[in-house]
This record gives sequence, structure tokens and C-alpha cells, in this order.
Amino acid sequence: MKSVQLALVCRHWRSVITTMSHLWSTLRVGTWTESEQVATWLQRAYPKKVIIDAQSDIQGPSTTLPFVALQRALASTGQWNELTISSFPPENLASQLGFQTASPMNMLKVFHVAAGCVDSPSFTHLLNLIPAEAPLAELRLYPSFASTYLLQSHWFPVLKNLKVLIVNGRGIHEPFGLLPAFTQLQIFEADHLLLPWYGPNVNLPLLCTLQKLQIRASSVQWMAGREFSCLEECSILLPHSWMAVQHHAVELPSCRKLTYHGHPLTTVQYLHVPQIKVMGLGSNDRKEQRVYQNLHRLCTLDGTTSKLTTLHLTLQCSERVFFKVLNHFGLLEELVLSTAYPSSSWQSFLESLTARPSTKDWPGWNLEYNLWPQPPSVWEQWEQWYSSQTWHPNFLPHLKYLAIQCPKGFSQAECLGNSPLLRLIAWTRAQSSPPLEHLKVWEGRGTTEDIVVNYISPAYLEKHLGTSRGQYDSLIVRGMVTQTLVLGHSDPPLFHQLHLTALFRQL
Repeated sequence: MKSVQLALVCRHWRSVITTMSHLWSTLRVGTWTESEQVATWLQRAYPKKVIIDAQSDIQGPSTTLPFVALQRALASTGQWNELTISSFPPENLASQLGFQTASPMNMLKVFHVAAGCVDSPSFTHLLNLIPAEAPLAELRLYPSFASTYLLQSHWFPVLKNLKVLIVNGRGIHEPFGLLPAFTQLQIFEADHLLLPWYGPNVNLPLLCTLQKLQIRASSVQWMAGREFSCLEECSILLPHSWMAVQHHAVELPSCRKLTYHGHPLTTVQYLHVPQIKVMGLGSNDRKEQRVYQNLHRLCTLDGTTSKLTTLHLTLQCSERVFFKVLNHFGLLEELVLSTAYPSSSWQSFLESLTARPSTKDWPGWNLEYNLWPQPPSVWEQWEQWYSSQTWHPNFLPHLKYLAIQCPKGFSQAECLGNSPLLRLIAWTRAQSSPPLEHLKVWEGRGTTEDIVVNYISPAYLEKHLGTSRGQYDSLIVRGMVTQTLVLGHSDPPLFHQLHLTALFRQL
């Protein structure tokens, strides 16, 4: 709830709420924000945080001038501790703002510029209010023009105190040579940033302070032959100049989460991560044999990968490759698979993920009843037998979370065909130890409207197309487990509810 709503409960609540300065610290300024909110914020807030979001309230009263609150807030820029610009006013309106009344942001510690912002003369006026002596500790610059403006050599006094830097380097065409300036940097994320090579005698203080590193389409030769003693999470996506790393390995003694997407995959073996628990691997290589050879080499190189508990694979290969490779990950608890085009071995791979009962002495069908539903005693007998068995998975026995993604999306027919096997996995591995807690599949056509279905959840049966009705679900699973199916003459709705291709192949 908004602080002002809490203050309206009663007099006592108001007296308490108004003294809690952190509840009033953030001022979100839109196009039609009332100037009275600025007065309340100025009086009560500490520290003072400002969010400029010109698109949050496009429609407003015709009797009120736009950006009156922002105009009033600009008079207090010297008190701002944090500034986030989600969207900025268009130049025809922003040029009317009185930036001459604003003072330098001498107290600014956090500055965020969202990706949707565009460059303009008025935006530059606002950037000019940040002095080189500002105590900035966090810079998140998603548009390239903001990165180009702030990451210059004259900002050296600010950069050396930064703890968080997120930068879009698309507008920086010269190598970014300021890495030695960072003495306290803990989080560094760079996109399309040219980074130079540093000789072994060049001191990089961030090697001892960096805790999270994410670089995308950026050069990595500066990492070659160095040790990042405190780095806990490392993500390298589409790296440039990766050959330097193959000649001089990178030491990551504290890293537990490593993500590498690029070609060749074998570059990962030159990143020494002895404490790794979580790994993400991805490549656009379309040659399946080479993908398998690279993965197999990584799995058999040393015992590091056998310790993994979480693995995310984004590869263009058949499920046969997945099956061969995943046999090396005996302790895996979380698995996320993403493949562009499921192959003919897809359903065989799903079958390998099911669990088997400890005995084949399963209850028989009562063939004297040809009508649906069968007597309750028959189903009670099945449920009792099902829950009393010890179910043994032959593949990835410790798995608790499984997610399957297809960037192109699964078609409706594929969803219908996969449903019986996915339900079989859900039923049987729910009884294994440890049980599979999540089985998520992204269904759709690769759009933002994709449906994420958790096949473990019983509510899935009622909400999503392509499943059986709840009353048929146990019948299908029983048929796939016992390899026996009995259908009465009143069961044709079953065929309309579900494609039974996978079921019949199993029988």
C-alpha cells in the first residue's frame, strides 16, 4: 500500500507513519503527478530517491499542466540520493523545464537509466548535473548514449568508488581502458564493450573485489592468466578474443555459478572453477557430432562437472546427445533443456526420465465390467498399489526440477503427443526419493504468450488443452505403467481428449 493510504487509517497511524522517513523516501514523478506530493516528499523523505517515469500516466486532467511536479522536484536535486529514469519527457516538453533552477547532484549515490530512454538536449542537461565528485556507488546505464557520456576519463574520481557498474558499450568505439580505475567494484555487467589486453604487471584491483561478472559480446582477453579470488558468479556470452583464454587459463577459485554461451564450447575448460555447483552451457553450433564431442570432453576432463547440482543446456542437438552427456551428472537436482527443434528421439528421451516400480506384480483389471466408470474398489486397489511401491528412476535419480524449452515453441499436436509421457514422469517420479517437485514445459509458438505448464501440478489437468480429464488421468498412467489398457464402450471421450500415440507405443 502507498504510505499516504496507511496514514489515513487514523490519527495514531498517521503520527507513526509520518515519522518513518524511509516510507516516504521514493518520489515517482510522472506527467501528471501532483506537486503536493513533492512537498510531502521533501518534508518527510530520507534518503531522497527519485523515479522519473514520463509514461506512467499518459492520460491526465486537461486543467493541469504536465510535469509540474518534476519542475518543482528539480529545485531539490542537491538532496537526491538515488535517481532512476525509466522514461524521460519528450524534448518539446522537457525543453520547457527550468534546469537553471537545479543544483549539482552532490549527494547522488545511485544512478539508473532504463533501456527505453533516448538521447536529447534536455537529457544531457540533466546528466550535466552529476558532478565528477559525486559519491556514486552504483551506475546502471542501459542506453549506449548514457554509457558514452559517463564513462570518460574525466570521471576517474567517480569510477574508483563504484561498487556496481552495468554498461552498454555499443556507443563506445575505442577500447575501454579504465578497468584499473575500479578499486571497489563488486558487480560488473558489460554489453558490447571493447576491453583491452593488460600485461601481467598491470594491477587490476577489481580482481580482489569483483563478486559478479557478466559480459556479453565483449572481449575477454583481459581475463587471461588472472585469478578472480572473490568472484562467485560469472557469465560469459558470445565472447570476443577468446583465444587468449585458451593460452592462459582463468582461475575462479570461489565461483559457484558459471554460464558460458559461445563457440567453441571447449573454451570452458580453460576456466578453472573447482567449487562450481551451477553451470549454464549454450552454443549455436549446428554440427551435432561436434557438439557431442565438445560436451563429452568437458564431462570427462576432470571431476568438476560431476559435482554439479544445477545444469542449463541451450544446444542444437538431438535428445540422444542429451542422454549420453547427462549420464555424467549423477548429482544433478535441477535441469533446464532448451533445443531449437525436438528430434525423433524426443519421446524416447522422455521415457528414460520415468521411474519404474519395484515389482511387476501389479493389480489386474476387472474385466467383468465394460462400463465406465469401473467399480471404486478397482481404483482403490490401484491407488493403494501405486503409493506402496518404491519407484526407481534409472536416469538422473536426484532430479527435483526439470524444465524444457523450445525457442520455436511446441505445436499443439506436439503438446498433445507429449502429454501422456509427461504425465507418466510426473506420476512415477512423484513417488521416487527424492521426488520430482517441478516439471515445467514452455508450450506455444515461441512468443510472449507461451504457456508454462507444470505437469506436476494437478490443476494443470483442468486448465490446459492437450490433457486428459482428471477422471481419465490415472487410467492413462496405469495403462503406461502396466502396459495394459481396458476401454469400455462408453470411453470414446478419452480419444477426443488426448492423442494416445505415446500411450499405444508404450503398450
